[in-house]
Amino acid sequence: PSSMGAGINARLHNVSGPPLDRALAANAGLAQCTGEFALMLDDDDTLDPEHIQILATTLIEHPTALASYTGVRLVDRQGKVLREVNEEWEPDRLLGMNFLPIHAVMFRMSYTRDKVAFDPDLRLMEDWDFWRQLAQLGNFVRVPGCSATYHLEQGESGLSGQRNIPVM
Repeated sequence: PSSMGAGINARLHNVSGPPLDRALAANAGLAQCTGEFALMLDDDDTLDPEHIQILATTLIEHPTALASYTGVRLVDRQGKVLREVNEEWEPDRLLGMNFLPIHAVMFRMSYTRDKVAFDPDLRLMEDWDFWRQLAQLGNFVRVPGCSATYHLEQGESGLSGQRNIPVM
């Protein structure tokens, strides 16, 4: 807690060879995590300067919560906000739809090690499956407001501007 303002210890782990599918890349990243908290970030996502601190502080203040999340702006190519995703925590609702953009959520690594993983058989919605697994273990704490952005027409996830291109 006292080191929250001291900065972030981040490492880039480069895997040689061909690019990994999303789930394999996420699992490889999780395997390299040595910290208490983790957050995933795709190439079409950006974080406001305070995003990580807000989520980490929330987890510190709620020691029984296994994840914290906040809202995300969805913007077009010109940066115009089209809408915000900022839903209340409802674990049953998570069974029917994914309302948690991947970079909106910070989670405790102690809950994921050897308990949950991204399913490599899923080419899309692997994050939704991950959140559903994690939600079975405990609660998420919502932080009102938005502190991250999803750029709808960037990236190569198959869910952005390329959403009509087959991904099979």
